[in-house]
Amino acid sequence: MEPGNSTASSPPPAAGLPRADGGGAASVRVALFAGMAEAAGCRAVEIPWPGGTVAELRAALGRGWPALVPLLGR
Repeated sequence: MEPGNSTASSPPPAAGLPRADGGGAASVRVALFAGMAEAAGCRAVEIPWPGGTVAELRAALGRGWPALVPLLGR
C-alpha cells in the first residue's frame, strides 16, 4: 500500500453500512493505527455519518468492520 493512498484499498463496509456516494451524504474518515489497522486490513475507513455520539460512532465501526469490535473499547 502506498502512503497517502490508504483509502483506495479499504475493504467495503459490511451489509447495513453503505458507503457515502458523494450524493450530499456526510461521511467521516477514521484513521486506524497499529492493531486496528491490522485487524481492518487498511489504515483508514470512511463511513456515512449524520452525526451522533462517540459511542454511536464506535457501534457503526463495529457493524461495518466486525474485526474491530474487540479493539473499540480501548
